[in-house]
Amino acid sequence: MRTVLRSLTIALMSLLMLSVFLHVLRFDVKALEISGNEVHELVNGVFDFSDDIVVEGNATLLVENATIRFMQTSSYQFEIRLQEPGNGNPRLVAKNATFQSARPFKISLYGNSSAEFDSSEFRRDLELFDSSSVNIFDQSTVYYIRAYGSTNVSAIGSDVFYVYAYDDSFMKISTCTVNRMEAHDNSQIYVSISTVKYSVTADDSSYVSLSYSSVSEIVSSKKTSKVWFLDCVLTKVNVETRDYGNVTFLNSKILTSKFSSNFAIKDFSALHIYNSTLNDASLSAYQNSTINIKESVLTALYIRVFENSLLQVLSSSIDWLLECEGESDLLGVNSSFIIASGKGSSNLSFDNCSIALLRGFETSKVALLDSIVEEALLELDSVNVTLANIGAGFLDNLEFIASGLNVTFSSTTVSDGWSLRFRGSSNVTLQNSRLMNLGAYGSSRIWMWNSTFTGANIKDASEVYVWSYLTVHVVDYFGSPVQGANVTVTLSEVPLETKLTGEDGVAVFGLFEKLINASGSYHSGEYKVTIVFGEYSSGSSIDLNGSQFSTLNLQSPWWYWYMISGLILAVVIVLGSGVFLMLRRRKKSKMQA
Repeated sequence: MRTVLRSLTIALMSLLMLSVFLHVLRFDVKALEISGNEVHELVNGVFDFSDDIVVEGNATLLVENATIRFMQTSSYQFEIRLQEPGNGNPRLVAKNATFQSARPFKISLYGNSSAEFDSSEFRRDLELFDSSSVNIFDQSTVYYIRAYGSTNVSAIGSDVFYVYAYDDSFMKISTCTVNRMEAHDNSQIYVSISTVKYSVTADDSSYVSLSYSSVSEIVSSKKTSKVWFLDCVLTKVNVETRDYGNVTFLNSKILTSKFSSNFAIKDFSALHIYNSTLNDASLSAYQNSTINIKESVLTALYIRVFENSLLQVLSSSIDWLLECEGESDLLGVNSSFIIASGKGSSNLSFDNCSIALLRGFETSKVALLDSIVEEALLELDSVNVTLANIGAGFLDNLEFIASGLNVTFSSTTVSDGWSLRFRGSSNVTLQNSRLMNLGAYGSSRIWMWNSTFTGANIKDASEVYVWSYLTVHVVDYFGSPVQGANVTVTLSEVPLETKLTGEDGVAVFGLFEKLINASGSYHSGEYKVTIVFGEYSSGSSIDLNGSQFSTLNLQSPWWYWYMISGLILAVVIVLGSGVFLMLRRRKKSKMQA
């Protein structure tokens, strides 16, 4: 019995060693050429080739559980080539196979040939020509795929690191990892549920569609090509479209990362952002290009539109800075903006929008309808104008025109206030206005009557003269207005103006408050107000700081106090007499009872 068991053990061990030996069995083959309807198998071994492998006609090369190695002395010395199909279909079928070489080599498919990679690894160049096709699936790895001439590539659940499509070729990639992807010459690439690590490029009327995928680094569309993102997530991307290129984002997100994303839209190209979210990015449109934003949220964003380009924003929110210049156009509808700025000869139109800061410079044109602006900053050059009642509130219709700048507010509210800048040789009078910030440059002269500002920036030879109203209300000892009182305002002992109070006891004076220039602010000093009424007078000193209302009591005549004392004494006598009579009457009633 022991002898039998020992024999069986030895036999099993021998079989095991033989299987291992067979698995690593190596074959040296100089060249291989198969044709006709032959099916040639390379299985369960390592096959070293020192020449080409050629598959022709309707032949099939099956590589299974094997490794193919090319023994090359220079790059691309040998290749696997499927060619001359005639009416046939030369095929390469790789199952759990590995293709290796110390130097680059390639697999080339011509005509109606096809290849299939199933759980296989090919870390070199795969090239397709003339209506050939390849299927890659089940965790295969292919480094370089170059498809030419109406070829077809399908990759599922694999790594296809470098993908290049040319000449009307077609690719479909799903659940894969791709490093770089390029489409040229009317080719098409459809990608779903995949990861593109470094770049997506479309050129020469090609089309690339990505859905439910993640993309980083570079996105490029050139020469009437299109790149489409559906439900994608992008990180740290640099997007460039030019020469009528087109990039579209639908239901997609650009996430915040360490580095900002950048978009450059040039040469009659277009960028479309629909129902998407973008964070921390810079968008620039040049040379007759278009940016369309609809039902999207853009935060920490800087958008610049130049050179006859168009920006359209519909039902969206843009958080930070938006600038239009160089004959560009902005159309905003049902949207919100943090900063919207127009320069050069740009045109900005807003309908039912909210804007935290609206800025109009140079020769820009701005039109607002049914909108809300928190702060309006306008720069007017060399104007000669009087502006009255400029302040926060609803505007039925207000227009600013100066040296090409044209800003119109229609049925619009400016909720916080205005900031105005005057340049050149502007000559402006502001009446009864409230500004947030005032700027004067060049040799501008600003006269402000009963107007205020929160901050001022006065430069060059400009000067601002601030005049305020002093309203003096004269009342007597009882607070009643005194009509006909003589009120005189004096500055530095020099009488400036005298007025009589009216029926309401009021006299109003327009007084110079201060001069502001580039070197500082110079106050007029302290005003002295003197009131004379008949033989009586009183006075007060006022340091004017904006328009003021001052109530002053006129000194009472000498007989006011005697009259008041007499009235008090009379009241005391009357009350005392009444009490005495009441007590006497009660006493008499008790005695009679």
